Amino acid sequence: MKPNSTMTVGAAKRALMEEMIDYAGLFPPAELAMLPAVMAYADYREGERSWALGRFVLPVTRLDEFLNAQENLAGDAWRLSGILGTEVERELEAVAEFNRKAVGAGMNTVEVKVRDATEINRVREHLPDGVTVYYETAPELMHALLPAVLDRGGRAKLRCGGVVENAIPAVPAVTEFVACCAELNLPFKATAGLHHPLRGVHPLSCAANAPRGTMHGFVQLFTAAAMAWRAVHERHVVPREAMTACLLDREASHFRLQDESLTWRGSGTVLTWKADELRRLRTEFAMSFGSCEFYEPMNGLMALENT
Repeated sequence: MKPNSTMTVGAAKRALMEEMIDYAGLFPPAELAMLPAVMAYADYREGERSWALGRFVLPVTRLDEFLNAQENLAGDAWRLSGILGTEVERELEAVAEFNRKAVGAGMNTVEVKVRDATEINRVREHLPDGVTVYYETAPELMHALLPAVLDRGGRAKLRCGGVVENAIPAVPAVTEFVACCAELNLPFKATAGLHHPLRGVHPLSCAANAPRGTMHGFVQLFTAAAMAWRAVHERHVVPREAMTACLLDREASHFRLQDESLTWRGSGTVLTWKADELRRLRTEFAMSFGSCEFYEPMNGLMALENT
């Protein structure tokens, strides 16, 4: 989806959104072939909203296919994030080999699903130098595994949706995940289902007559993260109740992203974050989110500002 129009970029918006959207066009619901996904990312890199574009996300097993699709494109080296599959050792060796040959940024993050501490250790043992790993855990395992992720020098990953409704985690689970990460001082990224700034009912896939479900909003997620992050750094109790209220708040007028600040008015309170605080939030805690579309969330952000 092309941009609706020119977007004004104030200090707070840039602080909140800079390099926020990791492009995952290869994955559902878009599920593009490699060449169209590569061409789309190349187009985003040249657009006026490129400042909000993060990494190109791809399975490590498709690195050769990626190189063939990208070989004739000019420009600076791309920053990549690789999704690990079942052959962790072999795939991490491929990442190391790719980075040895890469000119520029290369693949400096990888992402992997884990079910126990043994799997975390396995990834950490074979992780190439200079590569950061995001570990995705099931919601019911977060309390057991997030401390292990921190102990092994990793980061956390939160899956916020999918192409079926039961893939969308409940709001209390999202609150608890973000709160736990803040209390551990553990950076995280999110992925899936965050195509819109605010919570709402939307199609779950790109198919005609696709089922619809209630999806989380990325502005709400990062606002809740800002609440948790501020509380920890001010040595306050993480405000889980307020975070949950924010994640459930569908009233667009309660969220204001102005030139110099982000404000949420809800649950009987008014909270404001200046650009400098948002910048620290993004560089130290709430890192990015993956989306199979880039313009859709950006257009949604602009629509939110115009309400």
